[in-house]
Amino acid sequence: YLLRSQSGDPAACWLDLQGYELGGQHGFQEVEVEGIGFRNGSGGYDVGLYGGVVFRFCEFIDVAWVARTNESGARLEDCTVTGATETLITFDAATFHRCHLHGNASLATGYNVYLVDCVIENNVSDSPLIDVQAALYYGGCGLWQCDNCLFADNRAPQILSGSGIRCDGCTFVGNEAASIAWHLSGIEACEDLILRNCTIVSNDAAGSAQLIADGWDDYWEVERRVYNCLIAFNTGSAVHVLAEIAIPEFGCTDLFGNDEGDWTGLIADQLPLRGNITAEPLLCSLAGRDFHLRDASPCAPFSPPNETCDRIGAWPVGCSAGAAELRGPSAGRLELRRPQPNPFARQVRIAYACGVKGAGGADPASLPPSLAVFDAVGRMVRRLKPTPGIAREGSVLWDGRDERGALLPSGLYICRLSDGTRSRSRPVLLVR
Repeated sequence: YLLRSQSGDPAACWLDLQGYELGGQHGFQEVEVEGIGFRNGSGGYDVGLYGGVVFRFCEFIDVAWVARTNESGARLEDCTVTGATETLITFDAATFHRCHLHGNASLATGYNVYLVDCVIENNVSDSPLIDVQAALYYGGCGLWQCDNCLFADNRAPQILSGSGIRCDGCTFVGNEAASIAWHLSGIEACEDLILRNCTIVSNDAAGSAQLIADGWDDYWEVERRVYNCLIAFNTGSAVHVLAEIAIPEFGCTDLFGNDEGDWTGLIADQLPLRGNITAEPLLCSLAGRDFHLRDASPCAPFSPPNETCDRIGAWPVGCSAGAAELRGPSAGRLELRRPQPNPFARQVRIAYACGVKGAGGADPASLPPSLAVFDAVGRMVRRLKPTPGIAREGSVLWDGRDERGALLPSGLYICRLSDGTRSRSRPVLLVR
């Protein structure tokens, strides 16, 4: 079954649920919904046995939950969800592709959760934001898998909790949680803990740790590996291992500046091994959330003191002009506000403020600001306004095209505002 709006644009086709649920089915057919906005609902789609539901290019605003499934799955592609008060997707498989999830309660609980190219920000939950449960009664594996996602400014007991966690190329920043990832093994097979090329910075886990590993049985020979990751500048310790049987193997990983300890406890002896280091990562701008690496960063590919290691963290080498020498907030106001809408298909508005006069009447910014868009590997794809002509405060529109006017492909892009001494960055998701 397919339900699709004529325009394919959810902003042009809204369904006000007026406090009701979206609906449900109990047969064997998959339901597909495209290009529709939903709001003010007590619930979403209740999926029956073997059915499944797919939402594409949809928006959910103030809908309590999106999908509940029974031995089937729910998939969201290029969707925006905000204001959900209950878990977005429960039971069995939940898949999010290129989605923007913000201002919700918990996101998913079930046996398998997949996120790819998503932005997850400003969600607040009393339970783990994503809770993966072992499929004890069905002989399966509980797995949480995330590729190239941004988790920012969320608040929950744990961001990720489960028996199987695989994360590649993700960034975690500004989250307040007892742990970014809590891995528990010993129930069944397929409970691997694999983190690769992740950046975990400026999170608050006071009295706890960013990564917590626990387990009580290694009958299944679970794989536990943390490679090419950066865990730095967090409140709390970097890693806390609760049992010797659960110790992860670290390689080419930098633990630095975590205020309750870096290479401590049961992982202390791994510091000199396999290219592990504790060194200032030399990020372009920690305060401005520009986590690209400076040229001299020890986390840059095959750089001293770990010449055998490829890039550490999720972000490549490459700062915007002037970002190598940061002067801090005393240089004046610099703000890059959240792009709207995000994700976007046709155009997005980016608001900013730079060098606005302070209380003393002086303009603290000495250089005119620049605003540009970069792709996920750090290449500039569009300069939104020439540096001399941009106003000190205002907004600009970006139509998803590059400097030559060619349409750019769907994906995650970074809007970066710089005044020559500092920079501010915001992610934006382009969907086609």
